[in-house]
Amino acid sequence: MHQQGKILKASSYRVVSSAIELLEAAKTEAQKRRQEAEIEWGLQQRLGYQQGSERARREAIRHHWTVIANTLEYLNTLQEQMVETIVEAVRVLIQTTPAAERVLHLATAAVERLRQQSWIVLCVHPEDIDGVNILLEGWKKIFLPRQMRVETRSSEEVGRGNCVLESPIGRIDASLEAQLQVVQEHMREAL
Repeated sequence: MHQQGKILKASSYRVVSSAIELLEAAKTEAQKRRQEAEIEWGLQQRLGYQQGSERARREAIRHHWTVIANTLEYLNTLQEQMVETIVEAVRVLIQTTPAAERVLHLATAAVERLRQQSWIVLCVHPEDIDGVNILLEGWKKIFLPRQMRVETRSSEEVGRGNCVLESPIGRIDASLEAQLQVVQEHMREAL
């Protein structure tokens, strides 16, 4: 084998040989560290992706719950507005009926429930008493069971166009507002 160039002394050869070995060891170590760094980079990349995905998922869930809560709040508000609108419309329709007739309608509904009682007293506003008595005379002949006695009594405590029924089982507020309150509560429960 022929090589051209300088010939090294044995001591220089050992230094060069040591340098080459150190260089090779450094290359091997560098390659090993590069591989470890690539593995670590891959792990960190996956970890970052997982953490980012998890964070995005949590934010999406939080956003969805916020949307659901806002929607439920809106629907509850809308339902309440619907109930109030319906009750107000019924109130307006009923209030177009003359006060004495309205009292008699309220009393009719209450008497239907109290058919088993022997007597009922209709407490009405003083301004409604005459009109109620006139209507009551015709009503007694058509509607009332024979054994039931119905009387009227004037009371300042009862609002105009309303009535309170007294019977052996107690007092019943048959006023428009009391009836509408019951309707409103039932509508809220139904919605």
